[in-house]
Amino acid sequence: MKKCVINADDFGKSDAVNVCVETAFREGVLSSASIMAGGLAFPGACSIIKGNPGLGVGIHLTLLQGHSVLKHKDIPGLADVKGNFCENPFFAGMNLFFKRGIADQIRREIRAQTEKALESGISLGHLDGHLNIHLHPSVIWHAVELCKVYNIPYIRIPREPLFMNLFVSGKKLLYKISHKIIFEILARRAAPLLKEYGIGHIPLVIGLLESGNITADYLKKTLPGIDKTPFEIYCHPEPNNADFSALMDKDVKKCIVENGIRIITYREIKVQQ
Repeated sequence: MKKCVINADDFGKSDAVNVCVETAFREGVLSSASIMAGGLAFPGACSIIKGNPGLGVGIHLTLLQGHSVLKHKDIPGLADVKGNFCENPFFAGMNLFFKRGIADQIRREIRAQTEKALESGISLGHLDGHLNIHLHPSVIWHAVELCKVYNIPYIRIPREPLFMNLFVSGKKLLYKISHKIIFEILARRAAPLLKEYGIGHIPLVIGLLESGNITADYLKKTLPGIDKTPFEIYCHPEPNNADFSALMDKDVKKCIVENGIRIITYREIKVQQ
């Protein structure tokens, strides 16, 4: 039987996202969620975790488009005086590369995010990042260090076959080709590092190329063609969006059963393999 982690990113971002995560876990096909420690609705997400002990949880490292855990005076190169990270992914990425003294600020902020989650009683089964920022060359070393220190067994590496995606959905061709190239380079840099330090990763991760548009139709056409196990599907459920609808779709549930797929969490991978 094939095994699949179905994960929601941005858990704790807002009350609306939190409701979608809990609903999709209880009534849909969701098995896991990645929590934003600096999210405005982080306390609500913690309450949901306590009320749903079967929900797998990972840390969703955030260094752009979100809020810091540390104060501005501690990370002046990362966040503004209100604790807001840069909204623009390109400029945020360049800042992480070239800003003088930024490495120590990155290390301290992502450590603070992880410790905030752990101190709230959350057991972390994996680590990933907002817009996959954890794979940034200035971040990945610190992310691996966190996993070793806090016994987080897995880091997400999004490796999604381009032609499999295009066969199902041929839209946004330039976006998909560029992101496939960029993240394939980052994945090839990260994988040996994870292996060296004994951190696991799932070999097939779907979500990057269809980000924000994981529709029910997309899943029903994609799932039958997957022969690797385990694999991950990550999405971004919000009220009335395609991702949330797909997680709740009865035909998607039926497709999962018909294709012999068991929905699991990251914590269950070693137990079931």
